[in-house]
Amino acid sequence: MKTRISTLEGLRYLGIDTSGEMTYNYISEDGAPFDLAVTAADYLILDEVYDYVEAKLGEDLRTADESDDEKGFVYYEIDEENSLAVLTLNECDYNSVYRNTLAEMFQEVAEKGIRNVAVDLRSNSGGSSLVADEFINYLDTETYKDWACEWRMHYFLVPYEQSVCTNRQKENVFDGNVYVLTSVFSYSAAMDFAMLIQDNGLGTIVGEPCGNLPSSYGEIVRYRLPNSGIYMQISTKAWHRVDTSKEGLPILPDIECPAGEALEKVMECCNTQPDVSVTAQVQRGEGR
Repeated sequence: MKTRISTLEGLRYLGIDTSGEMTYNYISEDGAPFDLAVTAADYLILDEVYDYVEAKLGEDLRTADESDDEKGFVYYEIDEENSLAVLTLNECDYNSVYRNTLAEMFQEVAEKGIRNVAVDLRSNSGGSSLVADEFINYLDTETYKDWACEWRMHYFLVPYEQSVCTNRQKENVFDGNVYVLTSVFSYSAAMDFAMLIQDNGLGTIVGEPCGNLPSSYGEIVRYRLPNSGIYMQISTKAWHRVDTSKEGLPILPDIECPAGEALEKVMECCNTQPDVSVTAQVQRGEGR
């Protein structure tokens, strides 16, 4: 609703007459209500937004958009100096592009002896939770815990107990340090990704708390109200956090910092944190 009432397209979708004057009701920072009357001419077009941001912040959003489009929703970069691979995932799309990118990255990680892998979910609003399972298939763990839920199916409420998944490991299994970068814009399946890593002890969360709670509702169905014609959606599943001792709590980063500084924090960890595989060898009496 916030998006729809703040754009001309959204207002017209809601059936509001935009040909004349429209009044918005606001509340100021000190709590005082005030009204603002606008017309269609007061709304900015996208080019004007770009010009404003460039003038105020010196950032060219047009170039940034073109760069993101060229790279796609998922891509990775290797920083050999810090022994770090960074997988940027802006959408949780479980498709061949994602699977192939993941396979290529872990193959290069193995070939170059990279000891740290970071997954950047800071601009990821969700999608399919299968992307997390695919990623875990490359990690050095035999099992991991999944979440429980209840699913409303018309008159029936079907419970699904928490399960322990057998990890179907891929080639080039990674046994180094795993980091997940999060922000308040990491939602839904992106939040699920961070939860599975943190609650199964598979890696370190860096950045800001995710935008929604693990113990929440989902699996929406959409419908239209018969009289008003308004489109609605409602959740049919209640999800429960993997770590039941943290039921109702948000995903709190292990290393909390502004989202924009998360990658820098990871690089600091790459140079100070012991290699988890070497640590495991020492605990078992192997290696030096």
